[in-house]
Amino acid sequence: MTRGKLYRQWLIGLGIGVFTSAVVGCAPSASLPPAGTILPTPPPVAAPTAPAPAADQPIIADGEPATPVHVRLILARLPRLGDTVEAKLIVSAIQPAPGTTASLVLPAGVSVAAGQGEQRLDLQPGRPVTLNVVLRFDTVGTKEIIGRALTPQPNGDIWGDQAVIYVDVLAAGQTPDQNTPTPPPAVPAS
Repeated sequence: MTRGKLYRQWLIGLGIGVFTSAVVGCAPSASLPPAGTILPTPPPVAAPTAPAPAADQPIIADGEPATPVHVRLILARLPRLGDTVEAKLIVSAIQPAPGTTASLVLPAGVSVAAGQGEQRLDLQPGRPVTLNVVLRFDTVGTKEIIGRALTPQPNGDIWGDQAVIYVDVLAAGQTPDQNTPTPPPAVPAS
């Protein structure tokens, strides 16, 4: 598929315009107005936005396992500045995975207030292990929380998986801007 077709499909998906075929030998799919006709300006179309999760809903991220080890990271709710929030890292394997290291990788301004942020596990198939921790959020801004599991193999390979959650930590009284376009609106070339 050409870039032009992909761009047209994207614009149509956003609800922008009807296109006519410019390929020789193809009939147009819409009739064109006579030359010099002034067309009305279409109403603006908002760019897609990512909905913010409700404050009391858990945030869940699954890894994309390419190895027998899999992780799921769960944050109990959206944090605010100074909050402590429960987090779970669920680690599982489809075959024995002894010596697996499960850990949370935390950015500056986020720390483990209770529990262990790293643990060595001997995973067995069908028996997931859960690390329960309480995280403290001490600074505002976008935070990347990573749940990771790595299992070294005798041949030097490493099995692993990770899940990532991004959260915006807000100060008291601050509200998220739910109208921020994701991605920003495209400007067609003229």
